[in-house]
Amino acid sequence: MKRLFWLLPVLLAMLVTGCLKENLNDPKTIVLMGTESDVKPIEAVIPNVLLDYIQDADSMSLPLVLNLPSGANPPDIQGEFLFTPVELYKSNVQTQSYIDTMFLRFGGDSSTYPVEVEEVYHAGDILVQGSDTTVFSNDTTIITMGTTVYYPNGQHNMLVPVDFKGEVAEGDEYKTKSTNAFVMGNGDDFTVYFTVDYDCEVNVEGQQTEFKLKKGYIVTGTMTPNGIDHAVVVCINMEVDNVAVQSLENQIFCYRVQSNSGGPFGMAIRQQWYHN
Repeated sequence: MKRLFWLLPVLLAMLVTGCLKENLNDPKTIVLMGTESDVKPIEAVIPNVLLDYIQDADSMSLPLVLNLPSGANPPDIQGEFLFTPVELYKSNVQTQSYIDTMFLRFGGDSSTYPVEVEEVYHAGDILVQGSDTTVFSNDTTIITMGTTVYYPNGQHNMLVPVDFKGEVAEGDEYKTKSTNAFVMGNGDDFTVYFTVDYDCEVNVEGQQTEFKLKKGYIVTGTMTPNGIDHAVVVCINMEVDNVAVQSLENQIFCYRVQSNSGGPFGMAIRQQWYHN
């Protein structure tokens, strides 16, 4: 009987563990904590039509196939970026693009706080402050006040606010669209995915036709201090609400920043563009 009492808590612990434990070796298992429970896998946000297209060697040609970075520890992608000059390099329809620049901001509104900054001067260095000039005879460290940028409502690991414009015109202008996105990745490589709703208007057989368009976007690249290297934006027309333009659904567009180095993909530069 004593042995039974000793075994009882062990058996209960095994039962509880068996009920709660996930198979962490299963690649389909996603372990989320806190607000990460709101994270949706990319297949739940972006249609498989687009995911299959960008990873298919016949559709993309082998050097341009996109192997999207994945993982639950993405880099800090907060900031404002200019994708320019933009080139439409792949599509599943015959079309021409006149888009020159796309604008992305990750992290929402930024703010600043003061920090102490150490500046080291060596013997012979010159410091000019207004009308005063100082020539240092010895190595000297001077502490000054600077500022650091942070994002009060910004990226929360795999969740990030997005402001985006430049790919779809509403009427005769490109409007800034704000939404929430999911981000995955590892190291400096990342993949962001989100959807945007547009109010559009096109000419169909001589008639101006209004319709609502829902698009799915994927942004991928490598974070650097100067911007996003290997910058790519791919998207798909997911839904339209007007049968007159039903043929627009499932159209795919792949954009890249043109490269100055001869490679297939260039860099989206880190530069402020957003104004409230």
